Amino acid sequence: MRALPAAGEHEEGGVMIQREGFDRIVKLLHEAALDETQWLAATSLISEASRSKGNVLVFCEGGSAVDTDILFARFCFDREHREDWGREYFRNYHVQAERVPRVYRLPHGRLVPTSDLYTDPEKKTSRAYNEVFRRRELHDGLHVRLDGPGGSHIAWGLGNSIERGSWGFDQIRMIRHLVPRQA
Repeated sequence: MRALPAAGEHEEGGVMIQREGFDRIVKLLHEAALDETQWLAATSLISEASRSKGNVLVFCEGGSAVDTDILFARFCFDREHREDWGREYFRNYHVQAERVPRVYRLPHGRLVPTSDLYTDPEKKTSRAYNEVFRRRELHDGLHVRLDGPGGSHIAWGLGNSIERGSWGFDQIRMIRHLVPRQA
């Protein structure tokens, strides 16, 4: 898997995350955990701060796509809940998506480009990659898996960067700051 910019690297013209913005995101995430009506505001602010097209959060139990119990899933893009995208994905693609077992095997907190979760031949033949990730501009996004309580998993995916080129150092750093540290 390709390396993302490491701490200490800098990109010219990058925008530093403002401490107030980070604090506001964390506050909204705490509020969203207790009040679902705050979820869209929190994810919209994350997308704005990370300069991504949107994000997906999935909380699940199970060890594979086949035996997964989805406890919570939110697809938020362009400041909208995209429940239709979530329904379509879980109904038609999740069980056969090649990246799912690879996400389950990621260490807690490791940020990985979405395209690295597919082999080159899979990128040509995968229904999930071509019909969902490429069509919805998520194929150059990022994924991270977090350990949840009792062996559960939390998968967080970010859509493609809205910046020219690829993900920049400041974007990666902001996202890494949002990833909870392992207890």
